[in-house]
Amino acid sequence: MCNLQPGGDYSRQNWRGRSLRGIDLSGANLSGADLEGADLSHAILAKTNLQGANLTRARLSHINLQGAFLQRANLSHADLRDADLDKAQLDNAVLVHAHLDRATLRQAWLHNVKLDHASLCDAVLCEVSMLLTSLNHANLERTDLRLAYMANAFLRDANLRDANLERANLTEAKLNRSHLNRANLFDALLMGANLEAACLEDANLRNATLHGAYLSRANLRRADLSMAKLRRAQLENADLSFAKLIQTDLRGTYFGFARLHKADLSQAELEGADLAGADLSRAKLPKAHLRRANLAAANLSQADFAQARLNNANLSEANLYRATLRGVQFGGAKLAGADLTHTDLRQAFLRRTSLNDANLSDASLQGADLSRAYLSGARLHRADLSHARLGGANLLHASLEGANLRHANLNRAYLIYSNFNEAILMNANLQSANLTGAQLTNIDLQLTNLLGALWTSETTLTHAILGGAIEDWARSQEQFFLDRDALFQSSDVSSAVEEARIDLEDRLSSLEDTFERSRYLLSRLGRTVEGLNSQTQAELIHALNDRILNFDQNYNRAEAEIEDYRQRIEALNEENIAPDRVKTLLSDMHASIAQLNQYAEIFERLWVCQIDCEIDLNVSSVEPIEDDQSEDKGE
Repeated sequence: MCNLQPGGDYSRQNWRGRSLRGIDLSGANLSGADLEGADLSHAILAKTNLQGANLTRARLSHINLQGAFLQRANLSHADLRDADLDKAQLDNAVLVHAHLDRATLRQAWLHNVKLDHASLCDAVLCEVSMLLTSLNHANLERTDLRLAYMANAFLRDANLRDANLERANLTEAKLNRSHLNRANLFDALLMGANLEAACLEDANLRNATLHGAYLSRANLRRADLSMAKLRRAQLENADLSFAKLIQTDLRGTYFGFARLHKADLSQAELEGADLAGADLSRAKLPKAHLRRANLAAANLSQADFAQARLNNANLSEANLYRATLRGVQFGGAKLAGADLTHTDLRQAFLRRTSLNDANLSDASLQGADLSRAYLSGARLHRADLSHARLGGANLLHASLEGANLRHANLNRAYLIYSNFNEAILMNANLQSANLTGAQLTNIDLQLTNLLGALWTSETTLTHAILGGAIEDWARSQEQFFLDRDALFQSSDVSSAVEEARIDLEDRLSSLEDTFERSRYLLSRLGRTVEGLNSQTQAELIHALNDRILNFDQNYNRAEAEIEDYRQRIEALNEENIAPDRVKTLLSDMHASIAQLNQYAEIFERLWVCQIDCEIDLNVSSVEPIEDDQSEDKGE
């Protein structure tokens, strides 16, 4: 063995178990050589050709293999600790169970290499190329993999704790159940990577790209994902508690039942994200963009959404207890059945928002815009609605007991059977509001604007302080109003006749307009049946035709009531009519108005999206027509 020289040709030699410790065979040809169990520690084999060589269980610690050619070589169970493999060629080599701790492989080529169960602790693999390399169950703890190219690599159950993967390319890599605790993945590429059940606790993923990555059941507690890109990523049941997602792109990402307790999502992009059932309790989302996001049944208790955008988002049945929603844009959002108790909604934009059956008890809504919002059946006990805008809002059967409505604007609000008992309505504007069946017990209405408001005998005013308020209302309606604690006596019959005639024409015009819009919406519903199978189509058309016929019949009855109303007005023009007769006629007209209002309510139900097609299809609701003409009429 003493005649071995650098650059010599020793291909296919059998040196199994031989001691070649410290030998210099730089540039030699050892292709196909059998070196199983050989001792080559501290040897110099720089640029040596070892293609296809058998180095199974060889001792290669501290060996110099810089630029060596090891394609297809078998290095299974080999000891390569502290070895120098910079720029070595290891394509298709086998290093299963090999020991490469503290080895250096800078710019080495390891395409399609098998490194399963290998140990590479503290190894340096900067700019290494590992396309399709298999590292399943490998130990890469504290390994330096900066700028490594590992696209489509297999790293299942691999240990990458404290590894440095800054700017590494792991596109579509398989990292299932891998351990990346405290790993540095700054600016790394992980598009389409599979990180299912992976542990990334305390990992640095700032500015990383994870578009379409699969992170179901992944542990990302305290991970830093600020400014990362996770568009359309899958994070179902993932744990992101205490994680940082500041200015992170999460558009279209699926967070089904994920845990984001105390996570920081400030200014995050969550447009179209699915967070249904997710836990965002005490999360920070100031100025976050959540347009069209799905937060149905999510836990958002004590979360901070200050100045966030939730336009057209779905928050149905969500828990928003004590959440901060100050200045939030909720336009067109769905909050039906949501828990908003003790919530801060000051200056929030809730125009046209669906809050049916929502619980807003003790909520702060000062200055909030709830114009045309749907609050049917909502609970607003002790809510602060001072200076709030509720013009045209639907509060059918809503409960506002003890609510503060100072200076609130309820112009043309739909308040049928709503409960205002012991509420504060000082300086509130209820002009032209519909108060049919409303409960106004123990309320001071002296400074409330009730001009044009619609009251009926069902309206409860027990112990209410009316003062000039009822007189203002009566002058606008010019009809007798009889309640347990209030009675207005009309003295100007001619004025009553004129006002009644004007009121009649206004009501008729409004009724016709509402009816025509309802018919239009029904016809638009009819067009949605296109593309359905013939049987379902026939059933739907039949149901819609029945609905339209029902509206036609009701409208005909309403016209009959209107004609009767006209006849009663003409009767008031008779000379020498007895005062009792005047009182009776006006009382009858009041009943007719109530009847007309019931018909208007039938038509209005469709306009406020409460029609049910009675067929289990995706056409169960209708959105209002967004045009200037309908907007003007509604206002």
